[in-house]
Amino acid sequence: MKTSKAVLYTRVSTGEQAESGTSLEAQELACLRKAAELGLPVVGTFSDPGVSGALYLGRPGIQAALSALESRQADTLIIYKLDRSGRDVDVIRAIRKRVEVAGGRLVFADGMNFDSSATGKLMFTQLAGFAEFERELIRERTMLGMRRRAEQGQQPSRARSPYGYHVVIRADVLKGDYPADQLGSYQIVEAEAHWVKEIFRRYADGESLEAVCRWLNAQGVRTPRNGDYWRRSSLRTILSNPAYKGEPAFGRTVRHSDESRLEQGFRRPFVQRAAPVENCVTLTAPALVSADLWDACQQKLVSNKGTLSGNPKRRFLLGGLLRCPLCGRGMHGSRRERRAKWGRWQEFIYQCPDSRPSCNPGGHVCNNRAYDAAEKEKYTRLAVSVAAHQKEKAQKALRAWQEERGQSVDTAERERLSRELAALEARERAAVEAQIQGIAAGANPAVYAGVFAEMKARREAIAARLEALEAEERQIGAIEPETEAQKLAEVMAAVEEVLNDPIYTEAEKHDFLAQVVAAIDPVEGGVRVRFRPRPSINGETVHSITVICPSGRGSASGGAGRLLS
Repeated sequence: MKTSKAVLYTRVSTGEQAESGTSLEAQELACLRKAAELGLPVVGTFSDPGVSGALYLGRPGIQAALSALESRQADTLIIYKLDRSGRDVDVIRAIRKRVEVAGGRLVFADGMNFDSSATGKLMFTQLAGFAEFERELIRERTMLGMRRRAEQGQQPSRARSPYGYHVVIRADVLKGDYPADQLGSYQIVEAEAHWVKEIFRRYADGESLEAVCRWLNAQGVRTPRNGDYWRRSSLRTILSNPAYKGEPAFGRTVRHSDESRLEQGFRRPFVQRAAPVENCVTLTAPALVSADLWDACQQKLVSNKGTLSGNPKRRFLLGGLLRCPLCGRGMHGSRRERRAKWGRWQEFIYQCPDSRPSCNPGGHVCNNRAYDAAEKEKYTRLAVSVAAHQKEKAQKALRAWQEERGQSVDTAERERLSRELAALEARERAAVEAQIQGIAAGANPAVYAGVFAEMKARREAIAARLEALEAEERQIGAIEPETEAQKLAEVMAAVEEVLNDPIYTEAEKHDFLAQVVAAIDPVEGGVRVRFRPRPSINGETVHSITVICPSGRGSASGGAGRLLS
């Protein structure tokens, strides 16, 4: 006669419980007592310390315990309580189903056991629902408390401080390192802040994420997790964090569980997605970079995601660079099959991402026109050749841009700032008179301190903007069209050489082209290519030539656009 055997399973959901081991030991002891009561020898104990009960595939302990039943090493799974098996109805029912399919039985050490009758299954499902409800209730209470602290100015998420900062935790206060009123505040770590500033500066100046990583590794800088090698994902995390411009936030992202990711080879069974803006609470921190520099880096991150992301093996030459004429988004390259009486063939096309109702949850179709890839790529190559070998067109375009941009810097804004400055001076005079009269009447002078501080801050902001306008004028005047046209021609000649060299793949040619092309607009019979050579003017790059190549003829005109790289 076969002897029944048991395996035990324990789980706690918090790291603190996992480290102390108290709850795990108590659960295991209760399960051992239950096994002894049933007269079952225990062949193994499996555990998931510090793992959420909402997971299933992401819990190696429960998977190993179930595998032991399926391989006939045991026929009974003993768990302390139903909520230790999981905190999600679907997860708990999936565990019970696997046990039943394996021919085993599921036993709970607290005495709550369920038979296979309709009533037993109903009670099991109801209690599983209560376990899920309790998890959601705990989560809601926790998030409510954290949000309340954030609204009071404290950062409640203190598990890991952003690189360059130290967020004060309770242990720091208890040790006397910081006063209690600084709990949850951001303190600059100078040794790391230096590298943060360099990361933003280098990326905004045109270096790629990979180049910045190589530079940091060559300098021997430790990563945020004290590792040896920097990776692009670490830089993206830093560059996209608003804390560095002095505006950290609570609730910027929401974690979504997706255990299918484990089957796809990912290490984590969840993804972080951006939360709605209205759900975020903005805090304050000492800024490490200016708001303008931070914004410029965001624009470059977004642009590069559209033009440089995706599978390199499937990347088309103009993917993400050829822009939809209606919405301005980068178009995707694809293949489609065509049929005719004489046979079928494949053609390569570019289309807007919202070219079909299925692409958009709202069913909206932006632009369903397909653009012939061979034609648009041919004329793009011709546009590069025009820029490389016809410097006079570049000079003409630069002069036109210089004149147009110089006239528009920014007369209307300068007049508006002058009017605001005059109004501010009048307000200051009135505030001084009111203060004198108030003091004479016995009022407290400190009442006016906030008013004067506000006016001072506004005056400084106006002065800074006027200074920026003057600097922009000087930059525009300093541009030498002949020199810049020569630089552009040299760069375009190198690009042309790469595009015509069969040793490079389409993905490599695409990435090379994306470094010098801001956007490509489809026009009838050709394309309009907007290049992005230096110099940079107040966060913008001179798109010094717009080349239109209909029917093989090139022409050029000037223009400027916001830096997209």
